Amino acid sequence: MDPLTLGLILGSTVLVGSSIKGSTSSSPSSPAMKEIENEVYARVKDASRITIPSRESWVKVQHGNETWLVAPYYIAPVGIGEAARIAKQNGLDLPSPQLVDAIWKAADLKLEPHPRGQYDKPPSDFTGKTMNSPETHIAQLAYIQKQIEDSGNPNFKLLAGTHKDVVMGKTPDGQLKLGIYGWHHLNGKVIQGFMWGHASGSTPETDWKDYSQGLRVVKKIMEVA
Repeated sequence: MDPLTLGLILGSTVLVGSSIKGSTSSSPSSPAMKEIENEVYARVKDASRITIPSRESWVKVQHGNETWLVAPYYIAPVGIGEAARIAKQNGLDLPSPQLVDAIWKAADLKLEPHPRGQYDKPPSDFTGKTMNSPETHIAQLAYIQKQIEDSGNPNFKLLAGTHKDVVMGKTPDGQLKLGIYGWHHLNGKVIQGFMWGHASGSTPETDWKDYSQGLRVVKKIMEVA
């Protein structure tokens, strides 16, 4: 397990700093892994440590007649409301469900989702308490890192399949709503259709957060007439 990659997914200035960079220790008791665990415990309650991936690493994705710059991976854990606030504060956008599909198709590394259940360690009973526990987030990020290691493509440019997206999408009556969407299987089918019923709040207690959702920020750069 590479603590640097886990740090990138966490979106932490602490974890991508010089003290961690280059470390490849997979020991659960290593200082790097302990720092990651501490960061997850803090991040479950507070998104203030998030660092947006460097623009130099972003990838161009074509969607219809639009060209978008998209972040190369998700940041997690993150709440739905947190994701919207972080994007706005940085002058960036959340993707639409349709753009999420285009990003998945363009990704050079697609991973099979891993919904957690009763046989995982720690087990999940599909309640917010277990789905948002620090232990669950840590275990899921470690699972994703193992998938990356086993993929044969650790130097990917664009990663997909690891999380549901926090999105802005249109409801059947045409309203623009904040919600979640995606988590594509390798066959292209999504686990989560567009859902805008999850709670998004201004405090950690009122903002829905679980191990399956992440933030991928985007920015439109061109629209062809």
